[in-house]
Amino acid sequence: MKAYFLYICLFVASIVSAQDRTEIIEENFNKIKIANKVDVELIPYASENKIEISGYDADEVIIKVKQGELFVKLPIDEVFSDSDTKIKLYIKDFTSLNLNNGADVEITSQIKQKEISLEASEGSFLSADLDVDTARLKAVTGSEVHIYGKSENQYVTVKTGGIFIGKSFKTEKTDIKVSYGGTAEVYATHSCKAKTTAGGEIEIYGNPKKVDQKTKLGGSIDLMSK
Repeated sequence: MKAYFLYICLFVASIVSAQDRTEIIEENFNKIKIANKVDVELIPYASENKIEISGYDADEVIIKVKQGELFVKLPIDEVFSDSDTKIKLYIKDFTSLNLNNGADVEITSQIKQKEISLEASEGSFLSADLDVDTARLKAVTGSEVHIYGKSENQYVTVKTGGIFIGKSFKTEKTDIKVSYGGTAEVYATHSCKAKTTAGGEIEIYGNPKKVDQKTKLGGSIDLMSK
């Protein structure tokens, strides 16, 4: 009986350990690409580059660095199945983050640096708090990007059903282009250059002193009072 109980304990322990995975990332990189429906908490300014993975598919997650870019993703055949995989990604620093194919990423603390580039595509979701000089932001093909904090300058591209929520991201100067059913809200105090094409929609907050707006083939640009 004791032997049977011990066997059960060892079997359960093996399952639990198989579902948890930790790796130190030794290679150097400053760009990150996350893909294929993974759910990630990104912890910036960590003491080391490290990834912690839990869930049934933990061992299936692909982690590699190529030409200065870190790739984190599930195999493409796992995209169409339900997965409980959760990832905590500890990063010392980075300048670019690209999400695609349904990735869901929350940056857990404020990014403070001169420049950052954030892009989401193919139904991905991104949430981030920034304190930067320049932000380059993109939401395309049904993705949703939520940005908070502040920046001197931001350059935003939204298209093919993308959604950009930046009302709480206070900037001095904003340059935004929205097209093909994309929607966006931005905040600027000094100037805003806004262009919509083929059904894009933009709401501008912050009462900027200068607004340069252009619509083409439909779409709308609205100056919001609050």
